[in-house]
Amino acid sequence: MDHEKLKHVAQEGDIDMLYNLIQEDPYFLDTIDASPFIDTPLHVAASRGNVQFAMEIISLKPSFVRKLNNHGFTPMHLALFNRQTDIILRFLDHETDLVRVRGREGKTVLHCVAENGEDHVHQEEKLSLLAKFLSACPLSIRDVTNRSETALHIAVKNHNLRALELLLKGLQRSFNIHDIRNIIELKDGEGNNLLHIATAANQPRVVKLLLKNKIDVNARNSKGLTALDISDPHNREVRESLLHSRALSSESLPQAPKKYKNLRSKISFREHVIIFCRSFKKDAISSNLLLMVVAAILISAANNYLVAVSTLGGTWQDNNKGLRMLRKIKTKKLNQAYGAEFKSLVRFTSIGRNLCPPPPPWFR
Repeated sequence: MDHEKLKHVAQEGDIDMLYNLIQEDPYFLDTIDASPFIDTPLHVAASRGNVQFAMEIISLKPSFVRKLNNHGFTPMHLALFNRQTDIILRFLDHETDLVRVRGREGKTVLHCVAENGEDHVHQEEKLSLLAKFLSACPLSIRDVTNRSETALHIAVKNHNLRALELLLKGLQRSFNIHDIRNIIELKDGEGNNLLHIATAANQPRVVKLLLKNKIDVNARNSKGLTALDISDPHNREVRESLLHSRALSSESLPQAPKKYKNLRSKISFREHVIIFCRSFKKDAISSNLLLMVVAAILISAANNYLVAVSTLGGTWQDNNKGLRMLRKIKTKKLNQAYGAEFKSLVRFTSIGRNLCPPPPPWFR
């Protein structure tokens, strides 16, 4: 197959000529697909904005839409770089998860639109696409580059306040508070979270926006420094925002526990349950069955606790001094074994004594 001829056909968007080439060699698209990195006809069409030709290629060879060329870009990346908005939206209609396909340096198209545009018009185009990408594929905001950067990191590093505002709004619309906190607290490959980056770059508006979104003002970076440690003493606006949010220096914070000390500590009841759940992940077990098993374990453990602090006859009498003494002794031992987490569980599982057998040995 003459590759220059094929390239010309894709550039012109000539569908009739495409099928003439197929008649000459029915396997030429398969030959292209066999190469791990190559400029496919879809890459060429996407760069030129030939929508109909591109959709024809996708119908013939759907795998092309995710293939990287020898520069590490998908057809959707190339359409974005060449400002071919119509074809980007058609790709999005075809498969929303294309937003999450990682190209060169691990960047998705969401990462790319979080960067600044070449001019005002280009910037508006990028912001419009960013909103569409988030709406079509909310989970794409979790994706990180090879430098462990989310689109949020890239927006902050590019001083792109409007992109950051859209990304934070997207988080609020698609995730619960716990997930939002986890995402905005993520650190990049250099160990800095969003607040560290914005503070170091003296971006007062970004700092205020992040603090408004409840980012941890006293989080330490990989060097053990907080945002206040990093802040420029001469940048009054940034420092006042941090101090107003009760920012502290690393020296004023409690010493973070060493990981090896955590490993040496006693295994908690919660950790026992997590270990048990992980052992099931290796087997083909449904999530519903796993939940039933865990529930049975919790009720069983509570049953053991309740039996231990109950009378031998099963009926509690507070006016019996001997039984009250037994209760104190048993409770003390079980609290030492299971801790506060276990006690809180018992309040909600009093029915467990009639439902489940004694707990497995490792709970004792």
